[in-house]
Amino acid sequence: LLDLEGARVTLEALPGSGPFATRRDAQLAYRAALMGDRAPADRVLGAWRASPADEVPQEAMLDLAAAFEALGRNDAADELLEDVLATPRGGQASLLVARRALVLRARIRLEAGELVEAAAILDLVRPYSRAPSLLRPFVLELDAGRALAVGELEGLEARLDVAAREAEPVDRRCHARVSALAWRLASERATPPPSIASIDLAPEAIELAWLTGESAESATARHRVHERIAAGRAALAAGHPGRALEHADNAAREAALAEQRLLQARAMALGCDAAVCGGLWSELPDRAAALADLAGWMGSERWRACAELVLSADDPSTLERLAAEERVAPRVARRARALLGGAPAMDEVDDAVVGALRAHSGLRVETVLARGAGWEAGWGLDDRVQRVWTSAGAGVDLSSRALLWRVLVTLLEGGGTASKEELVLAAWDEREYHPGRHDAKLHVSIRKLRQTIEDDSSRPERLLTTDTGYRLGGVVRRATRAG
Repeated sequence: LLDLEGARVTLEALPGSGPFATRRDAQLAYRAALMGDRAPADRVLGAWRASPADEVPQEAMLDLAAAFEALGRNDAADELLEDVLATPRGGQASLLVARRALVLRARIRLEAGELVEAAAILDLVRPYSRAPSLLRPFVLELDAGRALAVGELEGLEARLDVAAREAEPVDRRCHARVSALAWRLASERATPPPSIASIDLAPEAIELAWLTGESAESATARHRVHERIAAGRAALAAGHPGRALEHADNAAREAALAEQRLLQARAMALGCDAAVCGGLWSELPDRAAALADLAGWMGSERWRACAELVLSADDPSTLERLAAEERVAPRVARRARALLGGAPAMDEVDDAVVGALRAHSGLRVETVLARGAGWEAGWGLDDRVQRVWTSAGAGVDLSSRALLWRVLVTLLEGGGTASKEELVLAAWDEREYHPGRHDAKLHVSIRKLRQTIEDDSSRPERLLTTDTGYRLGGVVRRATRAG
């Protein structure tokens, strides 16, 4: 698939009848499908069905299945694959015809969001796709796509580099898909992220770039969804949330009809961003809940985190947990860090979404105690509800335990440390400090606090003892209501 026009000329020069005619027709249909032409695939399938007594080679069925997959008609492709895999040869992963069928089925399952099943199919093929197998680039690409969708990003850049090198001399379409995956990963992780004001920089454009202009006029549903997502991202970056929402909703509907659930999740996430920027707060919970349901069905922690962020922008405990998910959902993590008072590098859409969420929630977070210039997970006090949150996202309500809350506030307002005398005078509102009278009470309160806010009260990390009193440990934040 490095020269589609050359392939067409070569195939058409072959005899239209004889032992190779069936596969020649299927290969021509596949080439036409890659150029956006639907008719040849339907014509070939119709001819086969009109002559059921004629035996169709498995390789030809595979070629036609690939044509239907390229057209976004995965149901027709899957039926043909079922016919291949049901045969003795098709049922043995050690045979090339079976491996080709399994790789194509893995792609269909991946696009449908069936991530667990896609992974299981790839596991069957993996032992037979080591270098120099021609199927290896496809397995690497599909495995990387699954990892990105799930949120398993550790080491993914290196895997994509290998996939790109191996795909380039083999298949232009596969190489374009790898490039698009690499762009998405880079845009999520880059510091600062690349600008997305131009549609030409969108990963959707990379995926379509290998096609000629001819195909754009007869794009498949998958291509239209790609283009609408790209247009929506560009509109949102340009400050037009209403236009972005229209593109996102149209893309999500078309992806759902085509059972392209990975694309549907991306479109729905874009819709959530557009709703936030457009101030559509009443419909945002339903949008985010729908994305969370789809993420749960697929088993995608990445999209689950995306849905959770827009629903929890006023909850510092959830934001603290999401801010730590850089290896799962980097875009979500940097937005959460910004909402917690950090200053991560962000693109135009990040800025717009975070600004809208911050203005709506009224949450203001300040890091009172820090250990360095970079971002670190922390814990904090939420003055609005007298609640302590931890770096793991847990929360402890101290609204009915006023004395314990005052002890923590006294430490926080004292720069993170206070003597026993300072704690007694402030938290107990005493005029004088007497160790014999007050130390036992203070020790009891400190023990209760440690039992409440520490992961292990016998090894405190957040409330530490000093020579003269106590201090707060770790990175500590304070949440208040803006204004």
